[in-house]
Amino acid sequence: MLKIKYFINICLLVLISIPATSLLHAAGINISSGEKLNINTSTLNLSEENIDNAGTLQLGTGKIKIGGNWSNSGTFQSDTGTVEFTGTSGQTISGANSFYAFTCTSAGNQLNFEAAKTQTITSAWTITGSSGNQIKLRSTSDGTQWNVDPQGTRSISYTDVKDSNNISSTPINPTYWTDSGNNNNWKTGEIGVWPYGDPDADGYYTITGYKMRFYDASNNIITNMTTNYATAVKIEAEVEQSYEAGNGSVNGSITADNITISTDGISFPLTFNGTLNLTMNSDEFGTLTGTVEIQNCVLDSGATFPSSGAMVITAEGTFTQNYYSPYSISGTLNVSDSTFQGTVLVTYSYYISPEISGSGTFDMTLTVNADGTGYYSSEQGSGTF
Repeated sequence: MLKIKYFINICLLVLISIPATSLLHAAGINISSGEKLNINTSTLNLSEENIDNAGTLQLGTGKIKIGGNWSNSGTFQSDTGTVEFTGTSGQTISGANSFYAFTCTSAGNQLNFEAAKTQTITSAWTITGSSGNQIKLRSTSDGTQWNVDPQGTRSISYTDVKDSNNISSTPINPTYWTDSGNNNNWKTGEIGVWPYGDPDADGYYTITGYKMRFYDASNNIITNMTTNYATAVKIEAEVEQSYEAGNGSVNGSITADNITISTDGISFPLTFNGTLNLTMNSDEFGTLTGTVEIQNCVLDSGATFPSSGAMVITAEGTFTQNYYSPYSISGTLNVSDSTFQGTVLVTYSYYISPEISGSGTFDMTLTVNADGTGYYSSEQGSGTF
């Protein structure tokens, strides 16, 4: 007898079909030898449950959404229906199957295909993960290939593939994928022509004038972007800007999260954030140390300077002209015309003698260029740095 757990009316299912208007919810389906289940035009929802078919499973124009395992040792007639694998923590597909439309868009899922068995897809094969959260395609026996024969359209992206033997005459050409080895008749696992060359010893690529390196979801540095680009979720850009003939610098790193990589390279714009260290020793400002916080600075394709964003300066120093006077600077500069521009507050105090001492504040307008040079203006004077 057809065994369907929980609330399915067994008598209806022993017959040839489920009525077209019904939606079937079950805890698991076992189709014994000699029995038949016809989905017809319905949708069978199995959120975490399995299908075990030793009889006949006929799909019609219907749809099966399955979050558990799929086992077929009987007859599966896919007709023109769709099977969608919706699990999130791994699903096993056993037996030789011929699907009409095979779909999995559950990012982070892993589909384990029975080793040495063939999965045929006569129409649409869709596997779509997401950046940094690929769908893994694996064999049930590591190192032993599983066969696939995709005869129709293929839409394969953000996928990590291993031990797969494509028996179709047409190679499978996925995008944003990882070739984990032992795959036949798949594209080489390369992004194409990676436009940024090889990384340096620290893993940095030179991109639009910046040194950048890439990280996967586990915060590991990716050193082979040609094959592992689809695992990248973050970019770190190194900033090392000196000025005034070595008398000052801004250095550190900024990051852009939630990135997307295409076969042509990085998809712009990128939005960077981070905190940099500031040092200066100049005639105008004396000695100065502090931080520069980069906030939502947007870098467009081909650009070497942000198109928008801000930097927040917080620093302390000592004026050294004629006498020593401690001071602090705080304020925000916004991107404008390929420069950072804004007004900061300077707070100072001085002590020459008990009779000559005091404190005060004044506003200073600053413009900082891409090379770290710039100019300032205030009631105390103006100049360049």
